[in-house]
Amino acid sequence: MLLTGFDVPCLDVMYIDKPLRMHNLMQAIARVNRTFQEGQLIKNYGLIVDFIGLGKYLNEAIATYTTIVKNHPTIEYINIVIERLKNQYEALCNMFHKFNFTNFTKSNSSEKYVIIKNAYEFILEEDIKNNPTEKILLNRFMKQTKLLEEGYKYAINQLEPDLKIKLSFFIALRGFINKNLYNQAIVPAINFKNALKDILESAIVSKQLITITDLDNENKIDILDQKSIEKLKTDYPPRTLIEMMTNWLQKEIKLLATKNIIKSEIFQEKLAAIIDSYNKVSDPEAMLHTIIQLAKEINSSKTSNINLGLSPEEEAFYDALCRPQNITREYDKKILITMAKELLANVKINATVDWYKKKDAKSKMLVEIKKLLYKYKYPPEYYKNATKGIIEQAVRYANTKW
Repeated sequence: MLLTGFDVPCLDVMYIDKPLRMHNLMQAIARVNRTFQEGQLIKNYGLIVDFIGLGKYLNEAIATYTTIVKNHPTIEYINIVIERLKNQYEALCNMFHKFNFTNFTKSNSSEKYVIIKNAYEFILEEDIKNNPTEKILLNRFMKQTKLLEEGYKYAINQLEPDLKIKLSFFIALRGFINKNLYNQAIVPAINFKNALKDILESAIVSKQLITITDLDNENKIDILDQKSIEKLKTDYPPRTLIEMMTNWLQKEIKLLATKNIIKSEIFQEKLAAIIDSYNKVSDPEAMLHTIIQLAKEINSSKTSNINLGLSPEEEAFYDALCRPQNITREYDKKILITMAKELLANVKINATVDWYKKKDAKSKMLVEIKKLLYKYKYPPEYYKNATKGIIEQAVRYANTKW
């Protein structure tokens, strides 16, 4: 066994089937205590599977080598965690006292899925009624169930079957919400249904907790297609669908920002205005229609550079030049196109590694930009806004280039 000089941060499970004590035991379990993150994979802690009963020796080692209070033996932690899980369950039940989920444990998979969907819709409706901008109930629920999920993983082997079943409702609901918030595409309801079935079965039957991380996106839905929209309306309650599509739009805008920061800011402002309007009026059908129109606009913008005769990189600088209000009405569009091409050429020459962190290099870039604006008689009153946008885009370009 490699006890020293061995560090693999992504290692998260260790199985122990031989007697270990004191420093050997501490060194062994330390192999899985490194935190790790790569993409969507996040490891906050490791898992030790003890086949021979090392609790006593672990308590001795912890007492010797750490500052943990000695009168709290590790073996008692599980009982403390189970008690906390029961308290968290009661707290969550109080959150949902207006929502009836008592039939959840007696329902089949399809019925459970319907209850989960309606529970999420209930959270959204409550937040719309009380404080639509802050999503207080949703944030409280996610915070509480994060603690619940961590405790569940820790004590899963010691939980009574009845408590497992009760907790599975909140774990499955958290999984549904997480996937709604972080999934990269709008997917058919059947994908969610299958994923929830897996998490429910694993939470109740198996000795480990499976969380929903990746849905099958092969059959992802095109939200620009009217038939697909009608299908989504039958699959999901209105507020849930709006939340899904809003999150999808935010991801699209964030992706757009990696190439064209000005365009992404414009779309972000439009989306924020739509959400603000929805929070005031609360008309799901009108909101859905507006979101679809914005999605179409974002989709069209992906090829708008072709009509201008510009590359995507050149168009990003063109958008920075056009950012000041009404500039296209007062200024020749052809000249703006020419300026955009020259701007990109200048940036390619002057954007060295980390240029924007170096005072001299940044000053030189500003001089080149202002010289170009002056050369083409760009309106002086728009210099400040245009220069700001051009510099931001130049930084973004340099980051992708290097």
